[in-house]
Amino acid sequence: MMDAQAAESTRLATAQPKWRPSLAQVMAALLGFVLLLPLASLIFLHVFQNHLVRQAESRLIAQTAVLSAALAEEVGNYAAFLPTGAAASREALKDIEPRLDVRAHFPLPHPPRAKPAKAALLQALAPLAARLTRMLRLTERIAGGRLLVLDALGRPITEENLRTARSYAHEPEVARALRGHYASALRLDDAPGRHLRVWVAMPVIAEGHVRGVVLAGRTPASLTDVIMRQKARLALAALIVLAVAAFMGWIMIRTVTGPLRELTRRTQAIGEGRRDMQRPLTRHGTREIARLSDEMLKMSHRLFERSDYIARFAAHVSHELKSPLTAIRGAAELMLDADDSMDAAQRRKFLTTMLNETKRMTRLVERMRALAAADNPAMGGTVAMRDVVRALRERFTDAAITLQGEANLPMTKENALIVFSNLTDNALRHGAQHITITTKTHNGQMHIRFADDGEGISEGNAQRIFEPFFTTRRDKGGTGMGLAITTAMLRAHGGTIRLIPSKKGATFEITLPQA
Repeated sequence: MMDAQAAESTRLATAQPKWRPSLAQVMAALLGFVLLLPLASLIFLHVFQNHLVRQAESRLIAQTAVLSAALAEEVGNYAAFLPTGAAASREALKDIEPRLDVRAHFPLPHPPRAKPAKAALLQALAPLAARLTRMLRLTERIAGGRLLVLDALGRPITEENLRTARSYAHEPEVARALRGHYASALRLDDAPGRHLRVWVAMPVIAEGHVRGVVLAGRTPASLTDVIMRQKARLALAALIVLAVAAFMGWIMIRTVTGPLRELTRRTQAIGEGRRDMQRPLTRHGTREIARLSDEMLKMSHRLFERSDYIARFAAHVSHELKSPLTAIRGAAELMLDADDSMDAAQRRKFLTTMLNETKRMTRLVERMRALAAADNPAMGGTVAMRDVVRALRERFTDAAITLQGEANLPMTKENALIVFSNLTDNALRHGAQHITITTKTHNGQMHIRFADDGEGISEGNAQRIFEPFFTTRRDKGGTGMGLAITTAMLRAHGGTIRLIPSKKGATFEITLPQA
């Protein structure tokens, strides 16, 4: 089971990470969508309103161009009674395109308003005024809008203006048209609601001069009218918006809420002891959730390994303590039963047994405390391997210790001495006289070989030497905790230890991250 768990942990650690969006990126994208919707709506409304304005201007251009061409022939019959304006060419009125822009052209405050003129129209223009009045009113009823025909001084050619002199020459669009150019303007209407109204001024050019102006105004179609006419398209747009909202919700469910719900269920199941739930999520969503899931699975593997280790350790401890306790209890019962009949030699034998077993229990407790300290050592610091070897030579004077190579260990000197002192003590207990420590680095890892010339380790015992309390020197005071303490210390520093085959003695290989 331990091999399977180790393989699963290694697989999780070495799996190639898959690119996933971060939670911040997902939220930013969703917020961007939310912000873009009203912004897109505003842009759409602006573009659409601008389209309606230009549509109205385009209709007025066509309408006034026709009237301008017709009036150019008509005013020729009254040339003697009409003022002559600026020199102009009809070439300037070809291919006129709508040019109004709601954003660029700020609306003028009111429709064109006439001001008093210096002189009224001549009475000889009465027939022309009558015909124009009828024609313009008929055109207004058919095409809509407002129409005026002005002379070269900006005076309306109407029956009313034969009596009252008025002029529109001061208005910007009229003034430009009197110079022979097409002009347009956006104005606010006097009607309730202050709707926009498009006004255009088209010059009437005859014989190379401006002889008049056609002034026309029209209210663009309202958004309400367009909405009523475009209900099908707007319904389609509403469906698109709903689809976008549903898509955003699906993204949230798939990348955030779904993986979190599954992770919650996995955590609850693992907390109930279900080892089969220690597998990657079907969907990780964002990078943060993927990393949280991986770390949670790694933590659960470590916790289950720790739980198994504690269970095995408790079983070993109970077994190891049971023997000396049984011996002490047996000796005490025999001494109690014998009472005064036991001679001094037997009493001394039983007391010695009790004392020896008590000492063995004391050593076991001390080694268990050392093992607990090795599981949670003080981290940090580095130490040169030569300094560790120098301390080993001072501590173990009976062994010849040789160092080949140089390296800095990623641990404190105290922790390094715990590792190598246990290995050295174990070697000396098995008859070693010479120890060789070889160091080298490869691919960011430090490899240390600890070889001795002692009795070696049999093939049958090689699989058990790292188990706590396993020893072949129990009769000589061995507790079987040395290699377990070494393994725990190395594991706390991200390292490993293994026994490798050797022709003579025992050889261990230690792997540590490079300092």
